[in-house]
Amino acid sequence: MLKIIVSKTEDAKSLLKKIEAAKSSAITLVIPKDSRFGDEVANYHALREVATEMDKEIYIESVDEDVLALAKANGWEAIHPLFQGSRKGSISDIVSSKQTAKTLQHSPKHLNEADEVDAHSEEKEDNKNVFHVGVKDSVENSEDTTSEGEQDTGSMGMRDKIHSRESQEEGGSEKKLSGYKIFVSLAILLVIFGGIYYLGAKVFNRGEVTVQFKRDPWEKTLSITASSASNKIDSFSQIIPAQIFIQPKNITQFFPATSRKVVSEKATGKLTIYNSYSSQAQPLVAKTRFATADGKVFRLDSQVIVPGADIKDGKIIASSIITTVTADQPGAEYNLGPVDKLSVLGFKGTPKFDAFYGSILGGTSGGFSGEKAVPSDKDIADAKAKVSELLKSSFDSVIFQGIPKEFTIIDGASDFQITKISVNTGTDDKGQFSVLGEAKLIAVGFKEEDLKTIVGEISAKEAGRGGTKLENPEISYSNVVADYAKGTLKFTVGVKGNTVQDFDGNKFRGEIAGKTENEVRSLFSKLTDLASAKLKISPFWIGRMPADERKIKVVIE
Repeated sequence: MLKIIVSKTEDAKSLLKKIEAAKSSAITLVIPKDSRFGDEVANYHALREVATEMDKEIYIESVDEDVLALAKANGWEAIHPLFQGSRKGSISDIVSSKQTAKTLQHSPKHLNEADEVDAHSEEKEDNKNVFHVGVKDSVENSEDTTSEGEQDTGSMGMRDKIHSRESQEEGGSEKKLSGYKIFVSLAILLVIFGGIYYLGAKVFNRGEVTVQFKRDPWEKTLSITASSASNKIDSFSQIIPAQIFIQPKNITQFFPATSRKVVSEKATGKLTIYNSYSSQAQPLVAKTRFATADGKVFRLDSQVIVPGADIKDGKIIASSIITTVTADQPGAEYNLGPVDKLSVLGFKGTPKFDAFYGSILGGTSGGFSGEKAVPSDKDIADAKAKVSELLKSSFDSVIFQGIPKEFTIIDGASDFQITKISVNTGTDDKGQFSVLGEAKLIAVGFKEEDLKTIVGEISAKEAGRGGTKLENPEISYSNVVADYAKGTLKFTVGVKGNTVQDFDGNKFRGEIAGKTENEVRSLFSKLTDLASAKLKISPFWIGRMPADERKIKVVIE
């Protein structure tokens, strides 16, 4: 007996070829669970026709309850190999009722001895017992009344039927595949469009709002007082805070002396006085004499107090003070270089003589006796005028250099003052005399933002509606009167501009973030004095402002 194990994917056409090629007249078909052949009812009818035409004894065995049910529903009796009981035999036989007895007598082969054609079976063969079931009668030992040609014709007819059925199955499969492709395509398109929408909403979403408000012209003349005594803005009294600024300046210039005369001049210099005597301070009166080793005497120009020495670890550390001295006698011989030590003549013969001393580190100069160049009265007058001019020009080049940028100094609110002109009529070795000039620049400044606050409050009040501001006001100043002693500045202000709604673009940006187009337009309708408004959302299909305020632009025209 031949055993044919049907694979899950095997169709009727393939199985028919195996049955036709089989030399054995007794064949067992082992049909697995969920097989393509076993699921089709028509295959059982075709199998019956083939078995009858070719005089084959066909046996069906399966663990698939559906296969067993279909076989029984189409006139076959089928068995499950695990429930064959203890009957003798090796396979489940499916034969006609007339052949049952004969088959049982002449088919003693055990299943393990049967020829196997296909090794793809998924059946379990734990139980090898045989269970025989009789089915509809089939022709047994019939006479060979059909010719070989007729048999071929019958077989070909059977093939055509199977081919037709398989073509229908393939057509159905193609339809299923086509439907699947359409479903996949739609799913891909849905993903693409979903991705585009997501990118549009989350990445490329931008919004822009352009608004324009009504403008009304406004013009006003105000009398303002800026006072350094005030620290707050008073719109009613039109007073704003002010600040006084003072910039000093001094210069020294040398000029040639054009006159000559006989003069006697004493040398001068700087003297450093040391105290290594005690920790007590020592006063020295004006004209105290300090003498060099060769007897040249210099006198103190003014009284000084030499500080007491420091005492550290039982040792005296000398203290010192610097003052000026003038030679006791005129003459060039008192023009000295550095002098290490000068003694105090008044301490001679006392312990202080060696403990108090002086030194001229920078030397002395200016000593002269004889004819020399001296400045005339005209030289002095011209020199003073020149120094005054230089002081003024130096202020013009760096005027208000140290004044903070937020302060405004208007014309007429500053004054240049020369505080000192000092002439040294003594001439140097080049015949030049010197002039020292000192001056200051004083100004009253105020913050223009304080002035604009007063102007804004007054314009808003006169506009008759709240929430307005004066847009880009043109301000002019006149009638400026400054009182530097009192620190006040009075002036007239002319103002021209347009009153317009004070619209906070940043606040509005937060209000429209994430809003739909209709919701934004609804907010437009609530804005006071709105002349026009434009709304732009991109991409256009989003129809909603970005939730991120940074992606929204508000333009105020």
